[in-house]
Amino acid sequence: MRTIKAKYKKGSGSFEPMEPVELPDNATVDVVIPESTTTDAVDVIVVPEPVPDAIEAFHRSAGGWSTLVPEEFITEAYRRRESRRHPIDL
Repeated sequence: MRTIKAKYKKGSGSFEPMEPVELPDNATVDVVIPESTTTDAVDVIVVPEPVPDAIEAFHRSAGGWSTLVPEEFITEAYRRRESRRHPIDL
């Protein structure tokens, strides 16, 4: 997700991005507008709808990094995690 600046066109009821946006034609997005819009500049968050192909690609990539991390690093990370656990004194 990324935040962009856009100009609102009251006459057409549309938002015009002020920077390049890579979205498919006619993509539906969510626009989040703060309750208080007392200034000319308002931050707007544009969130595109998930694309089924992108979701499937995300699921296929799960665990794909595991062969890129040395086993020694993983072992040390788990060792340090365990050493920070303390029993709760009641």
